[in-house]
Amino acid sequence: MLVYLAAIAVTFWYGGEGPGIAAFVLSTGCLLGEFFTSEHGWQGLVVYDWPGLCIYVVFSWWIRAFVDSRRRLESMLLRNSTVLEDAVKARTDELLRVNTESKTILDAAPFGVVLFGPDRIVVRCNPAYETMIGYGPGELRGTHAPLPEDQLETWRELEETLREGKPVVGREVQRVRRNGAQFPATIWLTPLEGSDGEFVGMVGFILDDTERNAHEAERQMLSMLVARSPEFIGVADESGNLTFVNPAGKRLLGLEAKGEVAQPRVPDEVWNSLPRRRTDAFIKAQESEESHFCLEMRYPLTGNGTAVHLYYTSFAIPPMEPGGATLWAIVAQNVTERKAAETRLRESLDENCRLLEENKALQEKLRHENISLQEQNRALQNEIAEIQKTKFDRIVGQSSALRRVLNKVALVAVTDVTVLITGETGTGKELVAQAIHENSKRAAMPFRAFNCASLPASLMASELFGHEKGAFTGADRQRLGQFELAAGGTLFLDEIAELSVEEQAVLLRVLEERSFERLGGGGKLIPMDARIIVATNRDLPAAIQAGAFRQDLFFRLNGFRIEVPPLRERVEDIPLLVEHFVRALAARHGKSIRNIQKRSMEMLMGYGWPGNIRELRNVIEMSVVISPGDELLIDEELLFGVPSLSDGASGTLEERVAHFERALIERALAQTRGRVAGPAGAASLLGVPPSTLSEKMTRLKIVASTFKSSTD
Repeated sequence: MLVYLAAIAVTFWYGGEGPGIAAFVLSTGCLLGEFFTSEHGWQGLVVYDWPGLCIYVVFSWWIRAFVDSRRRLESMLLRNSTVLEDAVKARTDELLRVNTESKTILDAAPFGVVLFGPDRIVVRCNPAYETMIGYGPGELRGTHAPLPEDQLETWRELEETLREGKPVVGREVQRVRRNGAQFPATIWLTPLEGSDGEFVGMVGFILDDTERNAHEAERQMLSMLVARSPEFIGVADESGNLTFVNPAGKRLLGLEAKGEVAQPRVPDEVWNSLPRRRTDAFIKAQESEESHFCLEMRYPLTGNGTAVHLYYTSFAIPPMEPGGATLWAIVAQNVTERKAAETRLRESLDENCRLLEENKALQEKLRHENISLQEQNRALQNEIAEIQKTKFDRIVGQSSALRRVLNKVALVAVTDVTVLITGETGTGKELVAQAIHENSKRAAMPFRAFNCASLPASLMASELFGHEKGAFTGADRQRLGQFELAAGGTLFLDEIAELSVEEQAVLLRVLEERSFERLGGGGKLIPMDARIIVATNRDLPAAIQAGAFRQDLFFRLNGFRIEVPPLRERVEDIPLLVEHFVRALAARHGKSIRNIQKRSMEMLMGYGWPGNIRELRNVIEMSVVISPGDELLIDEELLFGVPSLSDGASGTLEERVAHFERALIERALAQTRGRVAGPAGAASLLGVPPSTLSEKMTRLKIVASTFKSSTD
């Protein structure tokens, strides 16, 4: 029985396969063998074991049927599994393709696309959005989207709208870039819901409107220009019909009165002149910058029978798409007034030509009549020039600045007016005073020059007014003062500003009363018969403000004022002065100087001459002494007080330039006695602003106060 059960189990498990069939055959053989060997024989099989055998056969058949059913089920499951795997793979490939295409589309989109979580957390965004606001790839993920401070409340309101399931469409807002700059934008927001219907975020689209707004502003500006232009502006199709006309053009064509009755057209004269054929030359002209065509014509106005002159400019507008129609832009300017003006001008020119011919005839006649007058005038000018040269032969120069001074000298010389001569040190103020004396009616009488800064205050009165014998200790004889020595002539008081206030008061009394008293004279007044000329290099109004000069004396002396220009304002006189000094000084020192180097002359004319003519004379004298041959050599050290820049001195260029600047500044401060600003300051001498000079002095560690005691 155990053998039968084992055979049944094996047959059940393996079914129609090899082991199942073998188990079934084996079990059947065993069963038949048992029947044949049974003690009952075949009769026992029929009588006793037939039911069991039937049960075995039926059970075996059922097992076989079950196994076949299981095999068919397994085969069907295998086929369904293969189909399912193929479907899943195809779906996966489709989703991957869709995802790749979507990412490609989002990455290529020219506008920003952002997936927001609640509270504007950036879950994902495309590169256009990152570039738009200035972030790198992935930097915005998981962060709050940047917003201007004034847009935070607006965002909360928009988020509440989206939570209600309502999208936001075309909202114009302000957004902010990474650098803090705001820009205009248009946004679209769509809410996202989870499987439970709850709000989980939103999809946002953002478009940067900066360029669009600029184009819109440009378009509005152009539209306004076209609408407000006083000229005719129109666009015509290929048939010559005007598809657009601005208001000025409508007024010109009378369309405002006609309404829309007729289709306006370009005037035939203009339309027929346009090269509308699509030739290669025409297409090339369209692409060039000279693709416009011009025409001037008369256009009759409707209604009143008059006509206007119009100047047409037209150009082709290429088709917007291949094979499209070509439009023509036409601009017409009303040049009626210009044509009328040209006509009047032409008539005027004709009249002028006629008058010009008459004028030429008259000029020819006058030319013959004026020959004798011109010759007489030339002779008089030569005579005046000779007289001028004789009158001022000691003053060298031909510059306009010097001529103005000499003209003043000629005017005042014939009078007895007190003259105040101002100017920088070394400009030749004493020569001007001598020229006034020599050309006055007192020329035959003495000319006395006295420097008010040459004596101490205790000796000044004795020098000016004289003294009697025994007037003070050491006065062993009578002495005449400058006022008596200049009697009938001219007294020149140089450096008048150096007098003390007390001496100024005495001088004012002498000038007012025209008399004076010698020291120790016992009250005896002596008439003063001398013309007074004074000079100074100081700023007298400033000295008056400082209390160093009497205002009443200034008014008394300032009868006629002559400002002597510095040498830097009469550069064209330098060659004449150099020639004059070379000739005089070479003879004095026994030299024969016939030439001067061009570079030396350029250097002399380029120098600032803070010491003016006196400094020039000293430089020329030293140059005459050191020049070895017959050519005048100018050493830069004589001008600037430093070694020549071309002598190979050691040091960098910056150090040598600083040394050169220091020497120039110190020389100018010495000339101005430490004064930096003002008309007589070092800044004015060097030709630079006072602030610039102060900055250079600070950098070079130059202290102006150390030059206070310097003299001229």
